[in-house]
Amino acid sequence: MRMSRLRILIAGDYPRGINRGGVQAVVRATAIALAAHEDLEIHVAAPSPRLNASRSRVDQGVMVHEMRVPSLPASLRAATFDMAAVKAVIERIRPHLIHAHSQEGHALAAIRSGLPCVVSVHGLLQAQNRLLDGFPPIRIARAALWRNVERRVLAAAHDTIVMSRHVADAVERDSKAELHWVPNPIEPCWCGLEDNPEPGRVLFVGLITPRKDLETLIRAVPLLPDWATLRIAGAVDDAGYCDRLRSIAEELGLRQKVSFTGRVSHDELLEEYRAADLFALSSVEDSAPIAITQALAAGKPVVASDVGGIGDLVRDGEVGHLVPARDSAAFAQRIASLLGDRARRREFSLAGRRRGAEHSPDRVADRLREVYAAVMVRQGIGLPLAQQRRALRVLSRGSGRGDTTDTSLGARAQPPAEVS
Repeated sequence: MRMSRLRILIAGDYPRGINRGGVQAVVRATAIALAAHEDLEIHVAAPSPRLNASRSRVDQGVMVHEMRVPSLPASLRAATFDMAAVKAVIERIRPHLIHAHSQEGHALAAIRSGLPCVVSVHGLLQAQNRLLDGFPPIRIARAALWRNVERRVLAAAHDTIVMSRHVADAVERDSKAELHWVPNPIEPCWCGLEDNPEPGRVLFVGLITPRKDLETLIRAVPLLPDWATLRIAGAVDDAGYCDRLRSIAEELGLRQKVSFTGRVSHDELLEEYRAADLFALSSVEDSAPIAITQALAAGKPVVASDVGGIGDLVRDGEVGHLVPARDSAAFAQRIASLLGDRARRREFSLAGRRRGAEHSPDRVADRLREVYAAVMVRQGIGLPLAQQRRALRVLSRGSGRGDTTDTSLGARAQPPAEVS
């Protein structure tokens, strides 16, 4: 029997207020874009220890089910409380398909439900957690816990969405799943953002955590022109690490040149991008950072470390520059050259805006609809005629022959040209 409306459950972290970044930003933009289609009914299951009580609410056509879970380290609750909370939502709403974001406990619940399921892999959990500060035995144990959950998810998944070659290569080591290339969406407000830069202002956006290696950026500042400044916008994920960064800035005499905003609202973040001359990211491990996509869409040239999947977003010499990780001198050289070359910044800005447009929520939603339809048809589930046609397009390209509109990577395939 064919359904007239497809009920999709998206499982993952969802913003509770106006602060939206990382996977939260991706989940919300995806859900809202999908909900705009009349043939889809979109629900979100979002476990959180920050709630006083579980609740359901509507966000621009999306039914968000927020479930309170115990306030434990995420590595301890992922395969226990988070998984149980998502399982309860699955049993209550009975979706036709589940889309889990990140290979965590909610992805295990989705896979074990036996329903059609896709898993978006936004990053490599073990690699990211290994880079956190902390007492070595605790850090090692935490990374091992995440690796266990990650492996269980990837081993059991039948369809996986990736956003970079870096992630695709890692997933293929642990999974036999069909890989689909779908870029992360960004909210429409980033595209066409008006420009009002403060000369010399370099912007970093992201969590303040060792994986982002902000020490490298701070040590680059003394090598920049006297009028250059570094603005660090983002919540503190590791207080001890942030204190160490502040101490380094003080020791280098950079009190007037390096500023930390702390957590900012969505409107404040837009203003930070408007006021920046360029964007810099010094991560030592990253897969498809949403902050870079936002920067490109906002027309900001990017200088970033050449690690992980960053090279899939930043084409060196086209929208910005890639430099070796942990190399303050290389960052300083590239940043200084761009600050002194308005024509080059303008060229990168225009190319970046074109690149950012490829990540519009509507385009991403269309790709996801094709993936969803193909997954369900492979499992013998009837679909409306229009969705059957979408499924056939994906299934006919399942060998990953490089079609520029293909969502299926196939074995060792390359990303579509327009999002490579």
